[in-house]
Amino acid sequence: MYTLIIGVIVGIIIGGLIGKKLSWENDKTFWSIFKGMSVGSLIGLLIGLTFGLIIYSVNIDHTIPTKLWEKDIKSLGDNSSVSGSFFLGCGTIDKRDYYYYYVKAKNGGWEQKRLETDLVTIFEDQDSTAYIRCNLIKISDDHWSHNWAIKHHEEYEIHIPAGSIKNSFDLDLK
Repeated sequence: MYTLIIGVIVGIIIGGLIGKKLSWENDKTFWSIFKGMSVGSLIGLLIGLTFGLIIYSVNIDHTIPTKLWEKDIKSLGDNSSVSGSFFLGCGTIDKRDYYYYYVKAKNGGWEQKRLETDLVTIFEDQDSTAYIRCNLIKISDDHWSHNWAIKHHEEYEIHIPAGSIKNSFDLDLK
């Protein structure tokens, strides 16, 4: 954001000086100087805005993962879910893939939970315990720009014992 403001201010100043110089050579009245500086400032504003946007868009965001929670899981499976709605012959169907797992409940039992597969990365570890970890991913801008919207999202890691993922190739040409 600061890059845009600095670019616009510098552009207006340079454009105003150029406009003043050009108008001063032709006519020395106040109105002609004012017109020249105004046109020069507008051109400088556009140039400053353009360069400011280019510099702003080139800035690289850095992700900072923060562990929110970690829980042991009992079992893990994947499945698809189909949902939709229809009314008078028109409608939509939505298919999503989920990982289903059990976590320990507060009362000592086990609760079934699910996560969309797009949000999950699975790791095979040498450890024999399986667990799920939720990370909050914050996107921080560098010191030249500040976004008004807070950028963050949750990503999940499921750690399972080594050898749990089966190699399976099935080419069904029916």
